[in-house]
Amino acid sequence: DWQLGDRYALTLRAAGSRLYASDPPTLANEAAALGSRLTATDVQASVNVVARVSPRISAELRVSGDFGDASAEPPRLPTTSFSGRGLTYGGAAFEPFADRRTSPRVCSMLHFVLGAHRVKAGVMVASHRFESDGALGAAGSFAFGDAVDFAAASGAWRGATGRAGSGSYRVTEQAWFFQDTWRVADGLSLNFGLRFDANSVSLADLEQNTPWFVRTGIDNAAARVSASRVAPRIGFRWELGADRSWVLEGGAGVYNGLPDRRDIGEALSLDAGLDIRAGVGALGGWPGAPDSAVAPVVGRALSLLGPSFEGPRTRRLSIGLQRDIAAWTGYVRAVYRQTDFLARRRDLNLPLAALGSDQYGRPLLGTVTQLGSLLAVTPGTNRRFAEFDAVTAIEATGYSEYWGATAGMERVLSRGLSFGAHYTYSATRDNLAYDQRTLVP
Repeated sequence: DWQLGDRYALTLRAAGSRLYASDPPTLANEAAALGSRLTATDVQASVNVVARVSPRISAELRVSGDFGDASAEPPRLPTTSFSGRGLTYGGAAFEPFADRRTSPRVCSMLHFVLGAHRVKAGVMVASHRFESDGALGAAGSFAFGDAVDFAAASGAWRGATGRAGSGSYRVTEQAWFFQDTWRVADGLSLNFGLRFDANSVSLADLEQNTPWFVRTGIDNAAARVSASRVAPRIGFRWELGADRSWVLEGGAGVYNGLPDRRDIGEALSLDAGLDIRAGVGALGGWPGAPDSAVAPVVGRALSLLGPSFEGPRTRRLSIGLQRDIAAWTGYVRAVYRQTDFLARRRDLNLPLAALGSDQYGRPLLGTVTQLGSLLAVTPGTNRRFAEFDAVTAIEATGYSEYWGATAGMERVLSRGLSFGAHYTYSATRDNLAYDQRTLVP
């Protein structure tokens, strides 16, 4: 921090981290990746300049950027699950992988003091560059019923051959914002804000999958990812009592986000498709992948973005009451969040009609084979077009609702012992299934 006279202030910030982890757990909602190594580097830097134009006007310029690089080596053990025990061991489904991101940003703001109003207006521009490369499901995954089936190598296996393409793309982001903090009376202030967000994703490297287009008329290369949204926000703070020991505050607003880069990277990596091998029965051994006679190619896996795919939008409402008594502070706060345009995954290559149902009424879309306590689908029987395996459409049709209430007491001292106790009760409801990736059986 550098104060350059009475009119200018300069702030420089930089931070970096390096992570090296052996056997990293739960990398992709799977089992611990035993025998794997993950390395990740992250660097952030920013320069902030504030200039006082007049006693009531100041200008601010912020230039920042961050860089990240992560990679993982293949696991020594493939993903292996036991249905009888509900356990999964071995490597995560996406290893090995490499992921890089570069995000420079520029933000310019003007601050005005107009009587009881403090006004802020500005613009932000960012350019995000993402690159991903990975052999999705290259190690394959095994499923067994129990230890007896495991010893006999009788189960199901599924894996990919070759390597998926690289997912490299750029996201441009722009935002214009305005905020007014109005001091209505002594102890009461209101806040009004308005933000306009616009972003677009460059998908020039997305190639049409001609066999899929001929079969269905669906063009995976026709995806367009862009959005322009308005995000209003309001808030208030009311300090009550002679000593202002009561504080009531709250707010409501809309917050826009960028699409998950993993989804876009998957659509770019699997636009041409990837051959999938699968086998059920005597696999010949473990942990090595079965040969092509036992697990032949059953089709090509393909991923595509659904129409009107875009980033999430969150509506948030919060309110809280706080009371200070000497060195003690007690409070009660509540928050409600509703998020839509979340990504959901749907297999477009499933049969049009179910072949039957299980004891719980769930549809069976293929011929089921029982191996001990394992139920496995006979490869190819659950596909509409035989030359394709899973064809995953990634659609922005998900939603999530969250609400929570927190009560707490705390004692914070400049010297001596400070402590607090807090309790939160919350609940979430959504239509998001477990995030199974395309190549997980």
